[in-house]
Amino acid sequence: MEFNLKEFTYVIAVADYRNISLAAKVLYISQPALSRFIINLEERLGLMLFQRKGKTMELTDFGVKYVYYAREIVKQQNLLTAELEKAVSEGKSLLRVGFMPYSGKILLSNTISGLSSRYADARNIRVSTSICIELETQLLEGKLDVAFIATPPMSPNLEYDTIYNEYVLLAISKNSPFADLGVRRADAPYPWIDLKLLQNANFVATDKGMRSRTVLEELFEREGVKPDITTTTNSSITALDISESGLAIALSFDSSFYPILSKKTDLRLFSVGTPIMQKGVGFAYRSKDSLSPLAKDFISMYKKIHADYYDSLPKASI
Repeated sequence: MEFNLKEFTYVIAVADYRNISLAAKVLYISQPALSRFIINLEERLGLMLFQRKGKTMELTDFGVKYVYYAREIVKQQNLLTAELEKAVSEGKSLLRVGFMPYSGKILLSNTISGLSSRYADARNIRVSTSICIELETQLLEGKLDVAFIATPPMSPNLEYDTIYNEYVLLAISKNSPFADLGVRRADAPYPWIDLKLLQNANFVATDKGMRSRTVLEELFEREGVKPDITTTTNSSITALDISESGLAIALSFDSSFYPILSKKTDLRLFSVGTPIMQKGVGFAYRSKDSLSPLAKDFISMYKKIHADYYDSLPKASI
């Protein structure tokens, strides 16, 4: 009987989330397609992997054994991929790092500089930029060693190290009538605004797959509000420009966008969510065992530099 990594990945996701819809979401496939896949697989195996209890999927005794070996095979495949990539890239870049377009890169040069005293070739690092979903895909395909993304990653086949949690903010023009609706709260570093008061507001959103769009959709779903997204863009900077003009409200993050937000004097920033919403960012990788000493030190150095940077931010006055 033949097996494949796609099969293992799908079954592991269903086992982890115990729900077909949630698993399908992180796998970027439709719920009906995943349901059919699991049913066809069970028929091919001649054994049930899951017991259906309403919307909950529980592993059978055989399913527990299957998932155990599937995880081991996926882990070994990741280790093999890392070794092959290491062999192929010898003499080329020592470390391939991916970053989101705006989040995290402001401290990149400081990190590389800090490593130069330990590694003679510390500057032989390849840095690429893409949206969150694409960075995860490149990690899984072995095209990146580490990527700075929203944590936790969508794929259950990636490990991660959260570097920091930052506040989710709404950016509103100071000339907007909505800019007067914020209230001070002890648990929020910025004035807090009730999302339900913004039912009739226009919003500008980044494209699907970008971190800020994913967080915006999660925020609205969590708060039970349906936004009126009148404008979309592939640039978070453009979204903030539109917000500053008063045409729409944009979502942003305090730490990642501080250098930009601090220059936009016509914007007012608001904490949002109940409880106050924060989101993590950090480095993801296929397996911690596959990371080179340089990669591990890169992550450690970045974490230290960012801790000092974040402590110095005048959050309430941004």
